[in-house]
Amino acid sequence: MATAEDEALAREAEAPPEAVTLAGVQAAVALLARHRAPEVPRNDVLGGHDLSDVLAAMESIASGLLAGVRAGDEGADVLERIGLAVAEVTASGRR
Repeated sequence: MATAEDEALAREAEAPPEAVTLAGVQAAVALLARHRAPEVPRNDVLGGHDLSDVLAAMESIASGLLAGVRAGDEGADVLERIGLAVAEVTASGRR
């Protein structure tokens, strides 16, 4: 009998991989690093890269990180907790 993990691995093997360019990954990582240096304009960091390519790279990076942290539920629990924390901050008026 197949486990839930076996089934998840089988689904992952069947899914076509998302093509992410190296330039997209570089821009995505630069945007994440920019969080510590907000005085650097976002457009300077993007450098004219296609935003959809950068978004695809960010999604790939985030999903890889979440899968590594919470492989069993593919990060859904982590995302739920982040969403609840953001809702709490928003509701309390903090930013």
